[in-house]
Amino acid sequence: MPSIPLQPCRGRNGLTRSETLWVIVLLSGIVLLIVNTLQAEVERGSQRFATDTLAHLASQIYLGLEDQDLHRLDQLGLPRLGPGKPPLSLELGGQTALPLQDLMPAGAYLPADPWGYSYVLQEGTADGHAALFLISVGAADTMPLQPSVTTELCCRVYLPPANSTLSLPGVK
Repeated sequence: MPSIPLQPCRGRNGLTRSETLWVIVLLSGIVLLIVNTLQAEVERGSQRFATDTLAHLASQIYLGLEDQDLHRLDQLGLPRLGPGKPPLSLELGGQTALPLQDLMPAGAYLPADPWGYSYVLQEGTADGHAALFLISVGAADTMPLQPSVTTELCCRVYLPPANSTLSLPGVK
């Protein structure tokens, strides 16, 4: 049986316009899906990085407070700020915030949060006792009204044993 050579039809040397449009629409849809997924992952990664950094910095502050001679928490001069832009939502009441680096061991690394804001060390209460909280304001630049261990982007800084019975003024 003789074979018939396959030759393209005259004038059909590529994709038609409608086929080209379908390929462009399909590729555009794939690119949009990838970009949207990456944007969500970048935000989730920033939050995870901030949470991990808060836990690390809380342990560094704990180590730094072990070397401090504290008698009352109000001697710390809270709130304290790390490097970066001061959060716009932080109300200082006319006072100047002290640097957070002073409470950390010498040589400890203190970055800004992933959104470029300062980490904030602020006083509060937990279970009726004095507590320190390290806070990141996040992308929205919002400070919690009452920091707690359940607040997102907020980490409790535990006091060393010698200072753990200290109380805040007015807190029993």
